Amino acid sequence: MSGDRQSWDYIVWGYSLDGEIIERIKGQFLEEYVSTTLLEPLGIKGTSFKLGRLDTKSLPNPMPRFRRNLAPPPTPTDFRRYVLRGIWWLFASTNDLITWALATLNAIDESDCKVLEEIPNIISNHAVILNPSVRERSYGFGWTRIQLPGVVGIIGGNFPLWSIKDQPILGNKNLLMLYHQGSTVGYYTHIALFPDTKSAVIALSSSIALSDATDWISRAKIQALSILRMVRITSNWLQRQTPAR
Repeated sequence: MSGDRQSWDYIVWGYSLDGEIIERIKGQFLEEYVSTTLLEPLGIKGTSFKLGRLDTKSLPNPMPRFRRNLAPPPTPTDFRRYVLRGIWWLFASTNDLITWALATLNAIDESDCKVLEEIPNIISNHAVILNPSVRERSYGFGWTRIQLPGVVGIIGGNFPLWSIKDQPILGNKNLLMLYHQGSTVGYYTHIALFPDTKSAVIALSSSIALSDATDWISRAKIQALSILRMVRITSNWLQRQTPAR
């Protein structure tokens, strides 16, 4: 984000710096702090900073792209050796991400803020994204905010495929969508939250191909659910308009 708040770009160094600050202020390794402060109180047990603590049978092998072919990396990635460990250093399961999504959704309306105390501030509009925009398009702390129908995937690898005016429009209902997407060596991830309906869509893949498959999967699922919701709303409205016999 520029100093005059007129432009925005997604970078990860801020989150890496946060990890360094936590370790120095709390006097704990980032792994220990996050585990005791967030994961354990939320009952998240299948997420770890260390590959050795996970069930390797349930961990899909990463498949990054080398030239035109997919192949496993020569050695497993150990993010503890990197300064970027604050953003790359966590392995999570789908079930645990569902738990995290539910806890976040509950904390948004402050119905349950015992663990995630700053969620309303975190998801707030802190910077505009790619103005001009008639609808909401902004960035919180780690969460992209989009008012559907709108253009999504702004921080992902698929976004450069078109200019923003040619991007596909997602959704057909005035609905706030919070999402984050990312990638690392051999993996793509996508998580979307819908506070108005307290629902979430999560997609994970163990390959880095020519485009972000988790982005496409999430869009297709969200669009299908949006259409289904509209059908149900229309059906309920028609039933209310039909005179009883």
